[in-house]
Amino acid sequence: GDDVIANSNGFDILMGRNAGARTIGVSWGNHPVSELTEAGADHIIDDFAQLVPAIEAFKVVEPQ
Repeated sequence: GDDVIANSNGFDILMGRNAGARTIGVSWGNHPVSELTEAGADHIIDDFAQLVPAIEAFKVVEPQ
C-alpha cells in the first residue's frame, strides 16, 4: 500500500506492518533502536531531515 508509519515505538512499528504499511523507526524517541529493528522497521532514521528521503525510498517506478 501507500501507507507509511513513522514512530519511535516498536509496538507501533508492528501495528503498521500488520496493517500492510511501510514503516520507519525514528531513533530519537523513548525506546531503544534495537526495539525498532526487532519489530521489523523498513528504515530507521536518526534525524527528522531523513524522513522525506526515507518515504521517497518506498516509491516504486512503474514500468511503462
